[in-house]
Amino acid sequence: AGYSQLEKGLSSYDQYFGSISQAIDGAKKGYEQIEMLMTNFIQTKPELANDPNILQTIGIAKEAQKQLGGLSNELNQLATQHKAAMGSFKEANQSLSKVDNGLKEMSDGVNKLQKGAADLKNGLNEGASGSKQIANKSSELQTGLTKINDGQGQLLTGLKDLQEQMGQLQSGLSKSTERLEKVSNGLGDAQKYLGELNESKSSEKFYIPKEVLEGEDFQKALNTYMSHDRKTAKMTIILDVNPYSKEAIFQ
Repeated sequence: AGYSQLEKGLSSYDQYFGSISQAIDGAKKGYEQIEMLMTNFIQTKPELANDPNILQTIGIAKEAQKQLGGLSNELNQLATQHKAAMGSFKEANQSLSKVDNGLKEMSDGVNKLQKGAADLKNGLNEGASGSKQIANKSSELQTGLTKINDGQGQLLTGLKDLQEQMGQLQSGLSKSTERLEKVSNGLGDAQKYLGELNESKSSEKFYIPKEVLEGEDFQKALNTYMSHDRKTAKMTIILDVNPYSKEAIFQ
């Protein structure tokens, strides 16, 4: 029963490996698509090739692909260890089978001994032979039990290492998911900024986002230096000398 539970537990990891591998592949493809979209956008808008938002987005996408590649390699290593653990389990099952065969042979020896005891009057030699067979089978039983104990120790050690590495892998995936969400939010802001920049004619000279133009701080600045109807503006000139002196007047 114990070995059946161990086999069931080990087999369940195959499902985890598959789902985690699909998650890594999906995230990696998403970053590849982000990098491709930004690269194509630069080709259509060469003047934005040095835009910090675009460069940051491309840099994050490349770094994420690199980290996901590392996670994929770690997952492959875990899969290899999983196969090795399953191999140890099969060896343990083989040892258990040998023990079972030894027990059957021992049972046969006991039956023969009982028969020899019943026929003891007809020959003590047969009884001695039966006792010798029991001793031999007991030695084989002890050898088989030793192999089982060794196999169990190796199997439990492998399972412990596998669980620790699965925990590390899940932690790495959680961090990667958080970074992907941050990149997604940043891309939304970047796309909004680039869309407004593309639609605005002022992008050929100097572009100010709509939310800045309509913002309270920008309006306060306009009220400070421009008239209410926005037709006149004032300039504040700060001199290093007395503004009423001749030196200031001739400046």
